[in-house]
Amino acid sequence: DVLPRSRMRDVLRLAGKDVTNRIDEALGRELGKLAGVRALLVGTLHRFGDVFALEIQAIDPVTDQQHMAVKEQGRGRESLPDLLDRVSEKVGRGLRERSGAIRDHSVRLAQAVTPNMDAWQHYFRGLECSEKFVLAGSYGDCLDDFKKAIAIDPGFALAHFQISYLYFWQ
Repeated sequence: DVLPRSRMRDVLRLAGKDVTNRIDEALGRELGKLAGVRALLVGTLHRFGDVFALEIQAIDPVTDQQHMAVKEQGRGRESLPDLLDRVSEKVGRGLRERSGAIRDHSVRLAQAVTPNMDAWQHYFRGLECSEKFVLAGSYGDCLDDFKKAIAIDPGFALAHFQISYLYFWQ
């Protein structure tokens, strides 16, 4: 079972923590303890020129014991979706998810969303903005970032969805 971002914010809110901040590793560990999770996934992305290296560690938030770690690297920003897919598959195996379940439920990231990293960047800025909107009650420039993502990749369905969602609440 995965603790979705919305549930993380609920746990933080119930604990009296500020939910407008990013969830860094220290806050993630505290959140994991409060929510009773067995493994906290902590990711680190490094860039060395045009080489990207991604490491994911699964850590027990109570004991701080590392369950596993996986590393992959790719060349250029366009390699990031495939890099994330490879790491995701290894994490699933490392957490003892059945290989058939991994195969049957896997969707390549670039196919499911967008292979364009600039579109991704605008999409995530829009998400961060819209989270603040939910808490503050103001749209700000959230729609602009989602629209920029769509301008870059007109087929980016998640960005279209977020625009529809924000218009719904407007």
